[in-house]
Amino acid sequence: MDFSYTELRLFINPEDTEKYDVLKSVFFRLLGFDVKSILEKKGLENLSKLKSFEDKNFQFSETASSGFEDRKILFLNARVRGDKNSRTIFDSLLANIGGEQKENLLRTTNSRVDENLNYYLRLDIDSLLEGRYEVVDHGHCFHFTFSLITYPKDRIAAIEGITGIIAHLKDSE
Repeated sequence: MDFSYTELRLFINPEDTEKYDVLKSVFFRLLGFDVKSILEKKGLENLSKLKSFEDKNFQFSETASSGFEDRKILFLNARVRGDKNSRTIFDSLLANIGGEQKENLLRTTNSRVDENLNYYLRLDIDSLLEGRYEVVDHGHCFHFTFSLITYPKDRIAAIEGITGIIAHLKDSE
């Protein structure tokens, strides 16, 4: 099993705007990117000015929208292409997730893989800001989508493949 790409999405609510720079920095760190090198490539002084970026294997955009009662909501979206890049992100995330949470991921793999062979993982925002990686099912989080490639293209094969990766990383702790 391989990875095709990884997507990361973050919705920044109005009550989180004072943490905007920190959230944006964590967003890029979760993807394994050196923020300073991206800013240098774009000729920007700080992360808050970065609204879009694209290179061969990476795409980022920031957009704003009005929510309920015209509350401004920011959307951060990134896509990282390629098996090697996506695998690095996945392995890094799992290296920071505790053994009990890995057990939970193993138990819930079936519900985390959809018919399009996407594996979904959410990490709690507040926990990450405190330096802890906590897998959650609520919406106040960093949303990961890992697109899986299997042969044959089959949901069961994808579930078995991702389960094998998680089990291997759990056993190597």
